[in-house]
Amino acid sequence: MQVGNWQTRTSLFFVVGLLVLAGVIFEVDVAWAQSLQVAEQPQGDCALLAGATPPPNPLVTAHQVEHGSATLQDFVVAVRNQFRVLEENTEAASLGNIAYTGCLVRQEGSAYRSGSTYLVSLTPDFRVFVHAKDMSLSGRLLKFPIALAILSSLGLERTVLEDLVESFTSPDPGALDLAFATYLQALSQTLLQEPEGQFDATTPIFPDQQGIPGASGHAAVYLSGFIKSPLMLLAGFDLNESHLETEEIDYGSPTVTAKDVVDRETLKAFVAEAVKFASDAIDTAGLAELTRARVAFRDPNGPWRHGSVYLYVLDRISNSIILHAAFPDRFEMRPLVATVRDAVTGKLVLPQVIEAAKSSPEGGFVEYYFDDPTDDTDNADIPKLGYAREFTGQIQREGGAVLPFDFVIGSGFYRSSQPPVLDFAHFANGESFRSDVVLVNLAATPIQPLVYFYGQDGEIIDPDSMVDVTGNLSATDFGALTLQSELPSLGEITISTNGTGDLVTGSVRVIAKDLSPIGGVLRFDAPGIGVAGVGAGQPVRDAIIPVRQMGGINTGAALRNLSESELTLTCLLMMDGETIETQPVTLPANGQTAMFISQLFEHDTSEFTGSMRCAAPPGAQQFTGVAVELDAMSGIFTTLPVIPLSRDVRSDEEMTPEE
Repeated sequence: MQVGNWQTRTSLFFVVGLLVLAGVIFEVDVAWAQSLQVAEQPQGDCALLAGATPPPNPLVTAHQVEHGSATLQDFVVAVRNQFRVLEENTEAASLGNIAYTGCLVRQEGSAYRSGSTYLVSLTPDFRVFVHAKDMSLSGRLLKFPIALAILSSLGLERTVLEDLVESFTSPDPGALDLAFATYLQALSQTLLQEPEGQFDATTPIFPDQQGIPGASGHAAVYLSGFIKSPLMLLAGFDLNESHLETEEIDYGSPTVTAKDVVDRETLKAFVAEAVKFASDAIDTAGLAELTRARVAFRDPNGPWRHGSVYLYVLDRISNSIILHAAFPDRFEMRPLVATVRDAVTGKLVLPQVIEAAKSSPEGGFVEYYFDDPTDDTDNADIPKLGYAREFTGQIQREGGAVLPFDFVIGSGFYRSSQPPVLDFAHFANGESFRSDVVLVNLAATPIQPLVYFYGQDGEIIDPDSMVDVTGNLSATDFGALTLQSELPSLGEITISTNGTGDLVTGSVRVIAKDLSPIGGVLRFDAPGIGVAGVGAGQPVRDAIIPVRQMGGINTGAALRNLSESELTLTCLLMMDGETIETQPVTLPANGQTAMFISQLFEHDTSEFTGSMRCAAPPGAQQFTGVAVELDAMSGIFTTLPVIPLSRDVRSDEEMTPEE
């Protein structure tokens, strides 16, 4: 038997829509999901809509089967009937009950799961969709002999199955096509009748096969009244890895992988690649192929998962989690509970993720503090940068039925695991001003640096507009400069802007693609004045800068927002420790500003010597900065780093911007 043919032909010839137990593809108003309020949770982790009445249990429960007062047949048929009842009303409360019931299917101790009695659902191409006991097995393909046993128990004609099995070894190339076409027609007709029956693959149904231990139970077909698509419900079958085929996984060809995610731009590109992969899967074979894609997303040896970088997919129609690549059994097919809060700010995390995903067609970033589930030793207040993007559409089915979907696909990485980053608060290019980024590989192995130029608005500047991208330099699809060949250990490279065109100012960020340590400085070349260099700035929340304006000398400051949201600094002009003037400075996400003290403050700063202090509001946001002393007449051109301050130097009230 050629198992590969079974795998390929099943996916290729028989693609149908899926019935998701938690309501993934029901037509409902997505505003319901956005306004979800969670009430008490009477069944473990399963959440019920506020004000909703819990749906009744099926007439026969898993507990009864476990204690011998009911049969598997009674249980599966009762569950099927209960699903029909839940579909009868499309009001929000009823749809909430569908999501709630979908969670109960997975909840140990519920009416749907008790001990060894639990449900497994299969798509018509015999892929596991929901495994109540182990969601890490979902998306996997059932072994062919077990599928044959289930089909036989559901009443598919034995002659059809015999012809299908024989066609795999037939020398006639057309025999398989003919047998499969006959099989698919018979399968469709059989499943539409919603049959049920007891199956047993421990004893082979054909002589040339071997029995498979533990592969027995009761099966019942359930046909969704919404989309006319069958789903096979199994009970009494303790399905495990030994019952599944070993397949070659199609990972696609992402240009940015989970291992490449080291900063905001690689994170954004990674999520975009995942959306493309999922979109291509649906375009190829509908939502059934997306189920198969879950296997690729979860594989720790594949391109979509690395360490604490993984993908998740949220369904906004059912308000449930349909993929959590790192911990599928812990999170998948669970409802999104809008009670999880940022460990530092106290804000609800879920609304921030949804808002970020909807913020633009390309999605958006979100920052919050959350426990790293891959590190059992950490605290909950670990900074995480996330990126989420909407993925919506519809699938047109035969007969005119439309299957809408509304997903949010996202990922993120924990700042605690972020490698060393070089942030230079200022660069200038144009009108003969030039900047040199000088980098040194501090690692023991070769590295590939990523160099980003940001404008004052926080957007990435196309490096081709300022740097001659030739030789060993190359530009990535996500806006970074990198090297075609790696930088050797202790090797150095200078990346220079070309000094042409209009004057452009902003900031520079450098990070090593392979998470290695990197060092560097930035040199400013001001025409007719001189050259000055400065090291990377350190992240601060409060800092002070010595300033002066006397003779021809004037002090300017460049400030760079290191956060993914707008930041308003409070800047004080000070003399002898006393505040003379206060001004707010608002910076866009990743944005920058540069100005002389005479431009920032209204106070007369001529013949002035003092300091400027800038502080972020209490919380997690940080910035960096650099100061410049300039005297064009005498050729003085000097850079000064900012001096960090601890928060206890002045009270938070004093640093609060005036209304």
